[in-house]
Amino acid sequence: MRVLLFALVFASCTWTPARAQTDAPPRLRVDLPLEGSLTAGAVVLLALSETLFKDALSPDACRWCEPPGFDAAVRDALHWERTRPAEIASAVTGFVLAPVAAYGGLALAAHNADRLALWPHDALIVTESVALTMFVTAAVKGLVGRRRPIAHFRGGGLEIGSAQEANLSFFSGHSSLSFSLATASATVASLRGDRAAPWLWAGGLLNATLTGWLRIAADAHYLSDVLTGALVGTLLGVGLPWLRVRLE
Repeated sequence: MRVLLFALVFASCTWTPARAQTDAPPRLRVDLPLEGSLTAGAVVLLALSETLFKDALSPDACRWCEPPGFDAAVRDALHWERTRPAEIASAVTGFVLAPVAAYGGLALAAHNADRLALWPHDALIVTESVALTMFVTAAVKGLVGRRRPIAHFRGGGLEIGSAQEANLSFFSGHSSLSFSLATASATVASLRGDRAAPWLWAGGLLNATLTGWLRIAADAHYLSDVLTGALVGTLLGVGLPWLRVRLE
């Protein structure tokens, strides 16, 4: 994960100034009414799948029960005996700091570039990337049915939700969410030629990496869960904004 972090930060720092020197940054095509409606619908469906239909969509028994040796070894080294503080901290970094940094950072960058009117377009691109990421995450979780480490090693006493939640370990939703927010917002800022882009890359990826580590510390995920979530969130977070440019 450190390699991913430093590679992306280095690439953004070296590539962004070159973009800023061109005559004009590329336009990012967005149909606000249509795509806003589709994205809102996707967000509602995701919210329902995580609340009212959570138990129905969750496997009753694990399909992937035993962790491989490297996952067990990392878990033994990094998990906390008292998991609740790590669980709360990961919720703060993943569900509070990550979206605030992504959307707030883009708003600040747009304000400094005197193009605040385009911020809704930028925010919608980020939201679409996040919505697709979380849809993929939820689908894979239900299909794979991996036993969480806290359930596998500690049996009862789950602090992470219902009994069905115990079999939704692969892959980490906190990680995929925080990495998609970080990379999508930073990619949009880079494509716009914003001077703040390197800061969005560095701050967003540091927070996302911290979130992944806290999920392991909370005994909620294995290392492979976190790395896969980071990879999926990064691919969709970077790829969808770039697709906007290629469709122009």
